[in-house]
Amino acid sequence: MSSYQKQKAVRSSMLRKVSSSLHMPQRTFLETYMSPLGIVIDRDPLTYAREFSLDADELDLFLHDRARAASVTRALAAEEKAEVTKKERETKSRRKQEEGGKMRQKELPAKREEAPLPEPPAEKSSQKSQKTLFEGF
Repeated sequence: MSSYQKQKAVRSSMLRKVSSSLHMPQRTFLETYMSPLGIVIDRDPLTYAREFSLDADELDLFLHDRARAASVTRALAAEEKAEVTKKERETKSRRKQEEGGKMRQKELPAKREEAPLPEPPAEKSSQKSQKTLFEGF
């Protein structure tokens, strides 16, 4: 892919992400709000990169510093990885607690006797004691 096509694709994906989250047309964002938002993002790139889910190339369009954009995306990836591992630890500890409770329940002897299944009732031969309207014909 040529560099122009790549740059155009990055620019269009960035415009789509940011303008859709701000609920405004891409053209309006590009003409009016791109520069002011670039200044704001320059002050706190980590927050806005997380909010708009920008990658290094898209963040570079706002910061105009490739190394800084790459370091911000690495920091975001490390934070996300830490959150995932934290959630995994919590689920593992919950599973262990649940398994521990089940093990304790299994250790207790079950003195309950199993009752035999009831047999289905025998079919009763029912004789009609009441005459219906159609029996006489």
